[in-house]
Amino acid sequence: GINAEYMGNYQGLMKQNLQVGVFVFLSLLTFTLQENNLRVKEEEGLGCQMCHLAVDTLEKIFEGDLFVETFEIITDYGCTFFYSKYFCDVIEQNLVKPILRHLTARIFNSRVGCVKLGFCLFPIIVADSDKDYERRVLADKPPVKRPKVGPKPETYKILVIADTHVDYDYKEGSPTVCRLPVCCRNDSTQASSLSFSQIDGEGEKAGKWGSVAACDMPIETFYNFIDHAVNVIKPDFFIWIGDNTGHNVWEHEKKNHLRSMEDISNRIKQKYGKLGQMYPSLGNHEGLPCDNFDYSSDKHQWILDNSTEYWKQWLTPESQATYRKIGSYSQLHPGTSLRIIVVNPLVADTLNEFLWKNATNPLNVLGWLESELSKSEKNGESVLIIHHFPMNSFFFNKQWGCLLYTSD
Repeated sequence: GINAEYMGNYQGLMKQNLQVGVFVFLSLLTFTLQENNLRVKEEEGLGCQMCHLAVDTLEKIFEGDLFVETFEIITDYGCTFFYSKYFCDVIEQNLVKPILRHLTARIFNSRVGCVKLGFCLFPIIVADSDKDYERRVLADKPPVKRPKVGPKPETYKILVIADTHVDYDYKEGSPTVCRLPVCCRNDSTQASSLSFSQIDGEGEKAGKWGSVAACDMPIETFYNFIDHAVNVIKPDFFIWIGDNTGHNVWEHEKKNHLRSMEDISNRIKQKYGKLGQMYPSLGNHEGLPCDNFDYSSDKHQWILDNSTEYWKQWLTPESQATYRKIGSYSQLHPGTSLRIIVVNPLVADTLNEFLWKNATNPLNVLGWLESELSKSEKNGESVLIIHHFPMNSFFFNKQWGCLLYTSD
């Protein structure tokens, strides 16, 4: 059951935080009204200014230590009911706090909120119209001509590699049920109570090639797969759409991302030879933390720079230059009229915290895609668009996805 003393302390802290929060809010409101005398502008009345003040004050309260500490107590209790204290502490520090910060900035945005609530008239907010975008994009579209398919149409055998999530710490014989979200690892210990990693029964020991459990894939299994793909399947080319690291996201560092990306690249180069063609892409797990990509700074440039080096055997110089800038690229498949367009998934990732405050068109990827498709259309090329997320996926930003569908 729930510890009575723990709950008593928790309820007391919640009550204290609420009282302090109300006091701080009313004090700030009174002080600001007295100091600024709130000169009413013709276009921005008293109600608008008070709304701005109220929302901005709430943002400061929710970003303050008292609220953050209360939130930490709630999440810590819920988390430790299922997982180890170590895991919960790391998740709290590296994921919960940043998420809370970005959510606060999105929810308590007075410029948008006060207009939507009807207190302010400015700035005028107009929702993007898919139909307006569609009309603009399709304005100069030529009549559609269906290609004539001969008795022997051109076909390709394509092998798609997705979500390998290899675990370099996978250990045969380790527990498949543990007190962490990912088991079958060197440090996995058998769970003694309920755990989200528990799928069926008490769990078995991890197998040599993998386990049907809350476990990632051992790297040896992936090596075996590549050998089989090259020698038996023999594809015309590979498509590799990322998510290479394990699901132990609470432990991720740059070295984890780069190790799996470089290792998988080298294995394919070694087995597929210099003549084999690969079209690689990032996945949402290539972000650090997972799903995150700061498109407004060079904070995540290391992902693009390093992956370009690993993949330059397969990318043209023009594709390399474009990919370093926006994480996307476009190039013709050698000897054909088939154009491969790879779109950066992190600029449309619903869980990318950097998009929560301003879910716009990062790096103008949509504008670049529209230009590439227009050129392909004029040149009579076929196009294959590669993206990590399905467009109806929860992880795919809905508004961005609608515009992408229109561009296609």
